[in-house]
Amino acid sequence: MPARSLLTAVRVPGRRAGACDDDNPRAGPAVPGAGAARILDTRGIGSIVPVPTTGPTGRPGVSTTPAEQSARALPEGRYGKPRGGGTPRRLRAVVLAVAAVALGGVLAFVAYQNLGAAPIEAQRRSFAEVGPDSMEITLDVTRDDPARPGVCIVRVRDLSGAESGRREVLVPASVPAVSAVIRSSGKPVTADVFGCSYDVPDYLSSE
Repeated sequence: MPARSLLTAVRVPGRRAGACDDDNPRAGPAVPGAGAARILDTRGIGSIVPVPTTGPTGRPGVSTTPAEQSARALPEGRYGKPRGGGTPRRLRAVVLAVAAVALGGVLAFVAYQNLGAAPIEAQRRSFAEVGPDSMEITLDVTRDDPARPGVCIVRVRDLSGAESGRREVLVPASVPAVSAVIRSSGKPVTADVFGCSYDVPDYLSSE
């Protein structure tokens, strides 16, 4: 409200509205603006304008009194416990990585044992019929220890491709090739190697 309106609206006890100090002979010389100064004097009652608080950086901020901090706190039990640091998560990741590497190593070792080169194996060099129900096969044997004897299983097949006969063949120590005759239940058309091993049966080693 302008100062002139305040002067007009506020009544002073013992004076009529609109009167000024010039009408009072005992008031002394009038001072310009003195009436407005008396009306607007706010000393003793404090400031009526809110004073903003300042944050740690010196700029206006939010009050951080204990009561207001408690009011701004999260409701208990609604959002659960605050998350901890990232150290446990990183530790779990490291443990999982180490476990994955160890498992991969075990699988690789098992695959090498099962699919790697056999300690003893044989390749068919040739085969030929020696009768209506027999076939001779010749094998080239390779092994990691030539001083050890071994055994190979050979077989024949008929025209349908089914196995029609098999036998075990002793591979003596230091012998690179062996031949054997395989009997067939029908007319054989081919012969091949089923497999070889160092586990020589007692009945075969005594031959």
